[in-house]
Amino acid sequence: MKLFIDTNVILDVLLHRDPHYEQSVRVWGFVESEKAQGFLAAVSFPTIYYIVRKAMGAQIAYKVLRAVRDVFHPVVCDERMISQAIDTHADDFEDTVQLLSAARAGAAFIITRNPAHFKNSNVTVLSPAEFIAAHARP
Repeated sequence: MKLFIDTNVILDVLLHRDPHYEQSVRVWGFVESEKAQGFLAAVSFPTIYYIVRKAMGAQIAYKVLRAVRDVFHPVVCDERMISQAIDTHADDFEDTVQLLSAARAGAAFIITRNPAHFKNSNVTVLSPAEFIAAHARP
C-alpha cells in the first residue's frame, strides 16, 4: 500500500505538536515498519527544514531531514507538475502540488490533517486518526 503524507503530518511528529502528535506518529510508524510505502512531495523537504531550523536550529534540522529521507520517498516535482498546478488555478498552489505528487506516486491514500484542502482529489483522503482506525491494529 502506498501512502502520500502531507507535510503537516510529518511536522506534527517532528515538533511533537499536540493534539495531533499521537496519531501522526502512528502513521509514521506504520510506514517505518514497512506495512506501507510512504511518499512525500519533494517540495516538503525544504519546508520541513525551514520550520524545524527555526524551531530547533540547523544541526537538528539536517538530522531530521536524514530521518525523514530514510523513511519516506520523495516524489519529484518537475516542470510538467508545476505547469499542471499553475493551470488548475486552484485556491492553494502548494496543496495542488501535494495532490499531483500523490497521484504521481500512485498513492492509495493521502494522509493529512486538512482533508478539505484535497476535496477534488481522485485519491482517498484520510486524517491520521481515520487511517489508523481503518488500517492499524492497536
